[in-house]
Amino acid sequence: MHIQIIILCVGYVISCARASVQMKVSSTWGRNGQLKTSAFCTFNITEKQRKGAWEMTMHTNIPTKDIKIWVMTVTDRLDDGKTYKMKSKYEYGPKTIDVHFRLTYKEADVPISGSCSSNVEEPAATLKDVGNIIHENDWKENGMMVMQGKCILPVEKILEAFYISVTLNEETSELKDWSTTEFSRDPSGRWYILKNQWTAYPPELTFIFHIYYDADKAPTGSCAILTGSDPKPPITQKPSVSPTTSRTIKPTTTPKQTTSVTTKQSTTTVTHTTPITTKSQTSQSTTKSQTTPSTTKSQTTQPTTQQQTVSPTTLPAPTKQSGATHQGILNLYHNKFKGDGTYYGAGEQGTCSYSPPSLPPLVAAGNIKRYVALNRPQFFNSLSCGMCFKVHGSGKGLGSDPIVGDSTVFVKDLCPECLAGSVDLAENGDGRWEVEIQAVQCPVGNTKLEYKFQGSNPWYLKLQVRNARIPVTGLSVWQPKSQRWAAMHHSSDGFWLMGPGVFEKPVHPSAHTPLKMKLTAANGVVIDDQITQMANEVVIHGTGKQFPLDPSLPRP
Repeated sequence: MHIQIIILCVGYVISCARASVQMKVSSTWGRNGQLKTSAFCTFNITEKQRKGAWEMTMHTNIPTKDIKIWVMTVTDRLDDGKTYKMKSKYEYGPKTIDVHFRLTYKEADVPISGSCSSNVEEPAATLKDVGNIIHENDWKENGMMVMQGKCILPVEKILEAFYISVTLNEETSELKDWSTTEFSRDPSGRWYILKNQWTAYPPELTFIFHIYYDADKAPTGSCAILTGSDPKPPITQKPSVSPTTSRTIKPTTTPKQTTSVTTKQSTTTVTHTTPITTKSQTSQSTTKSQTTPSTTKSQTTQPTTQQQTVSPTTLPAPTKQSGATHQGILNLYHNKFKGDGTYYGAGEQGTCSYSPPSLPPLVAAGNIKRYVALNRPQFFNSLSCGMCFKVHGSGKGLGSDPIVGDSTVFVKDLCPECLAGSVDLAENGDGRWEVEIQAVQCPVGNTKLEYKFQGSNPWYLKLQVRNARIPVTGLSVWQPKSQRWAAMHHSSDGFWLMGPGVFEKPVHPSAHTPLKMKLTAANGVVIDDQITQMANEVVIHGTGKQFPLDPSLPRP
């Protein structure tokens, strides 16, 4: 699996100095008392920093044996192993950057935590946009009322590092959502400041959350986007806002809260999204590098960040389109991209959440022997999960395990540090090698579409579409009472979501009441399918459907 340490000024109470952020651990593994932890720090660089000018100091709460970091050079380590001093390996222009690293240490009585401080000052947090809370519905849970609220906030330009403040007119007990971590809060629950985990893209951000309260009336309030660092508590006052809908008591069953839902709700059958910067358990290469801030390490030149394309080959007319297309995904088929090929270790698990129980059958049917983590710019918020690519290796590069020749690979994971055109191979190896990649239709053979539920119940659906020849970019579910199609939203871990207040419930798929679906592929082809059961973490078969071959798209 991909491992990384994430350091953000969120989640732990650690003092900050100048531009300082807290360390948030994303994964820890090891055995026999020897542990490794992955994490990263996020900094906003507002002015150009020459090589070595940007300095960072990291502090941990327990001694460590070693640090592996990709974009910094360690200049000093205190004897107790709790403090490291570093300088940047590269020149940086104004940008938001995640500093990834991995710590090795002996197991202790407390979990590892820490902070990073920088010599580069960050601007103070400033208020960007404000939106009223929309009351969607509420229900009872363990004797307490729960309200699902939503804020739609305008976004003028791409935002990578920002906060969301929620101000309420009543005291509340807790706020839960799937896209942020708590930065600070009012003890009485009148306001919350949350650190966003994903990138927001124009024209707007839809922020969905649950508020727990103990009152006869649901709270009202507003949300705001804050940029910069060190956000201050908002002024708590009663906003002149009324809930959009009246309260209705829902059954006590509540959705399992495991995913992030921040995408704009849509009524179309396809979701046009831009890749979201995820902070998940994703790829970290295990090879060496003295170059670009990547997940690998090898002494080689910085890979290009520009899209290297060739003119599409003249092919027969495409299959008749009946739905919206996803041009970002289609570009991966129509062009070739040059980048780096690296290694991060063998395994079937990853961001795309195929295992458990297993990878889709096309992997065996198509004789695919290699699995990859795809670069973040072309991952498209996990819409690229399950795609197949032709990877050509020239054998040029540095290391002991060159990538040579052509192979068809299956995308099962995300490489957050990889640049466009790059892949991280899920196998043991060493080095950084020049590769060229192009999407191809997956060699599904006679296999059909599959499905998997995760954390679902009659009141909440989280559904994965598996084994598609061409990736699904839109999914709608039929609502029998209102006689309409309701669009589901895509999550960053390869599922489609439909939460409370969006669809008719309860949902009990059966032979008499099947869950009817309309699936749209990236090329616009739409097929209907249905499933007759709901069981979590097992493969479920539909009615034997599969997307047809598209003569306008390349094959393996």
